[in-house]
Amino acid sequence: MKRYASEFEMMLAPLGDGRWQIRHLGWRRPPPPVFSNRDFVQQLLDRVVRLLHTTNMWPSSQDEKGAQIWMNRQVIPPEHDERVIVSFRAAMLALPSATWPRLWDHIERRLTFDPYFIVLGFDQNIVKSVLPRLKAIFTPAWVKARYQRAGLSDMTGQLEPEDEGFFPAYHLARTAHGVLCRDPGWNYLVEIGLALDTLDGVNGLKRLAARLGAEPGTQHHLCLAAELHKRGLLVGLEPPTGSGSASCDVLAALDGHHFQIEVKEFSSRKPLKRLRKELADKAIKLPNRPTTPVVFHVVFRGTGAQDVQVEQEFFRTISEIVDEIPPQISAVIAGRRFVDSYGGFLKRDFETILTNDRAIVPASESHLREIFRRNYEEAHLPYYDVGTLFVVGQKPSER
Repeated sequence: MKRYASEFEMMLAPLGDGRWQIRHLGWRRPPPPVFSNRDFVQQLLDRVVRLLHTTNMWPSSQDEKGAQIWMNRQVIPPEHDERVIVSFRAAMLALPSATWPRLWDHIERRLTFDPYFIVLGFDQNIVKSVLPRLKAIFTPAWVKARYQRAGLSDMTGQLEPEDEGFFPAYHLARTAHGVLCRDPGWNYLVEIGLALDTLDGVNGLKRLAARLGAEPGTQHHLCLAAELHKRGLLVGLEPPTGSGSASCDVLAALDGHHFQIEVKEFSSRKPLKRLRKELADKAIKLPNRPTTPVVFHVVFRGTGAQDVQVEQEFFRTISEIVDEIPPQISAVIAGRRFVDSYGGFLKRDFETILTNDRAIVPASESHLREIFRRNYEEAHLPYYDVGTLFVVGQKPSER
């Protein structure tokens, strides 16, 4: 089949039980005589259908320690459809790669014709509505460049979570190639697109949006700003700090009190060391005596299952730096963001608020708790990082 894969187009319709029906079989040139044989065409359909079987994962029973995960292959059980957030077709990697210029064409066609490609918790019309925003930032050339920097030539290559731009280059390429059907990374992509809509017209958005592909931390920056904007707390994006040309990430206000917020995202194996450096660097750029509380909001981005322990250790030990916070900085907030097993928008909360007793401008902890309060009433295990829980494909022995 590989020999003819690029020569024909087959349109199938699902029958709802894992079986598919041919709706159209078109050729780019006259087909070989063997394709006039009904038995051969049926064999071809059977082979294609095996490629379309999905591997699906959903939680079952859960308690405060976590949730059991069930898995099946072929078709999602109807009774679990609303809990399956991870679904993929690994067999599709056996097909020749789609071409880079058509990356978004393939994604759009899947949204239109592939009923198995959904973003759990979002209506398909909402997903379609954000594509123009995402296409303008994460262009085919941008995705291709991330693969090439990792030594990969096409969409079937195995981009690793540690590679630059893994999110969302991996998610877009695997989706265009027909592999990913449901993935928590797409929840983050949709939220990024909706955040761009929410902040449309806000001064500073163009500068921030221009950095979304180059600086992963700006993606969290954007989504946090959009959430504050919807709550009526956002005053400005990247306003000046009052010291030369330096700026802060977000200016927010609550009950007439203003707060300069620095948004940081760490993926380092030593996040506490990285935080110390970021605090010291920011203090140099701030006025000697700020007139507004400056607070750091820090989240952790994992690149693998082992990072759960790294994040937990970070939360456990962050209080060690409380006496090292420079006096120009009023507080440090260590937060989480994740997709729960019902999908939808990312959920955000905080684990720790460290207020600086030596701050030139103290920050009220009650105000900070309100600004960074959790944006959900209930969360359902398991929780997923904004990247992918499972990397679909074979891990290369060495690159």
